[in-house]
Amino acid sequence: MTNSGTATDADIAVHLTRMKFGQRLIMNAKPIGFLIFLLFWVLILRAPTFLVSAVDWDEGLYVLIASQWLSGHPPYTTVLEVKPIGIFAIFAAAMGVLGESMASVRFITIAIVYMTSVVLLLIARRLLRNDIAGAVAAVSYPALTLAGLQGLSSNTELFYIFFNVLGLLFLIVSISNPESTRRNALLYALAAGLSFGAAVQIKYVVAVETALFVAYFLLAQYRSIRYAPSVFLMLAVGGVLPSVCAIGYLWARRRARVIPRVQFRCLRAIPRHKAQSRHLDRTKARTGGLG
Repeated sequence: MTNSGTATDADIAVHLTRMKFGQRLIMNAKPIGFLIFLLFWVLILRAPTFLVSAVDWDEGLYVLIASQWLSGHPPYTTVLEVKPIGIFAIFAAAMGVLGESMASVRFITIAIVYMTSVVLLLIARRLLRNDIAGAVAAVSYPALTLAGLQGLSSNTELFYIFFNVLGLLFLIVSISNPESTRRNALLYALAAGLSFGAAVQIKYVVAVETALFVAYFLLAQYRSIRYAPSVFLMLAVGGVLPSVCAIGYLWARRRARVIPRVQFRCLRAIPRHKAQSRHLDRTKARTGGLG
């Protein structure tokens, strides 16, 4: 202000700058505040899982395999499970960093559920251009994961869903931005492939659903993708890399040739096991539960 009380151009410029800075702080504080709220929301919903040592036998088996791995016995040696190596690697990493306890598994599960909610928020905002839809998806997902007893378990579904939706986000960014440079489009496509490949290494059946929605997005957006052949190639390369790394590790540990044979035997034993379970159920029904 001058002595006469009129604002100079410099004063006005400073005032406008402060206003813009304040507005920017408010705009940035909104998503940060929502992310903090979302974190506490996930913590509150999944806090009861810390009160139980193990929800089901799947979870306990993964913990046992991870613990054995940390003791120097890789998967498929002292303890056998037909699932791929990914879920054991996640559990082993969590237990190696946070300690060999169920609390470590609970913490990594909370982190995965939280990150999945954040990715869903980003996908909804990018696809639907609607903050409300993104907020609803982010808030609903942690609650929906608790449906039934299985939702409390740190099971494979929670982990491969994260990698699937993360890959989907990378894929959307790669193919939906016509102004993206070739380098950025290919890097995002590679990241998408790596995420999808990681999901497959958590559970094999994920490959089918991953292939279906990847095919849909690529076919729907094919004409608008500037570097389509290269994007497809990087997506495929990223998709197979996690499996190549897993097979390479197991081969180095001299387990790669043993695993398919053992898994085949386990799969052959499943029908026999189910038949024995049905026979046991019928026996219990006839004897009033005393059989």
